[in-house]
Amino acid sequence: MRRLPFLLFTVLALAACVNYEQQEETYLSSMIGLTEDQLIERMGVPQQTYVANGHKFLAYNQSSESYYSDPGFGFGMMGGPFDFGEPGFGGAVDVTTCQTVFEIVNGHVQNFSRHGDGC
Repeated sequence: MRRLPFLLFTVLALAACVNYEQQEETYLSSMIGLTEDQLIERMGVPQQTYVANGHKFLAYNQSSESYYSDPGFGFGMMGGPFDFGEPGFGGAVDVTTCQTVFEIVNGHVQNFSRHGDGC
């Protein structure tokens, strides 16, 4: 019986992630059919613009950073491979990116695509 709250929390947390991705996809899909001006009013000025064969592509970039700390004991830093040295406090920065590209044809949004590990 003690596992029930943990299990319930886990299921709700996973559902929230799926729901967020679905909401994001629905929001971006609602842009299809808008004029280029309307898209820019909603999304802001794009970071990049490409034009090819009568198609215009507006790219919006997003990135997020997460820092993971890794406190260590500094084995071998000062006195050989088995000696304790100075404490070593390290970590890593995890950067994820997502680029959303809208395709504009005849002044209207026709499609969008998303690229990156943060999408």
